[in-house]
Amino acid sequence: MSQKIFVCSDIHGFYKELKTGLRKKGFNENNPEHILMVLGDVFDRGHEAVKLFNFLSNFFYVVNCPCFIAYIYNGNKR
Repeated sequence: MSQKIFVCSDIHGFYKELKTGLRKKGFNENNPEHILMVLGDVFDRGHEAVKLFNFLSNFFYVVNCPCFIAYIYNGNKR
């Protein structure tokens, strides 16, 4: 079986919408062949940032990822 990579970005703290979108695309967080890549603007808005953080953190531990790397900077300012 080959890995399937799901890529998303600009979640902006909207946990429910992320979960709905992933479900519609067939993502299964319990399938070790399903890899989730999350890029940019993850927690900056929305009212479910804590839920989103918990989901992402738990997911990386569930699939036994050796690290969870985040590069955090202040918006789009350089």
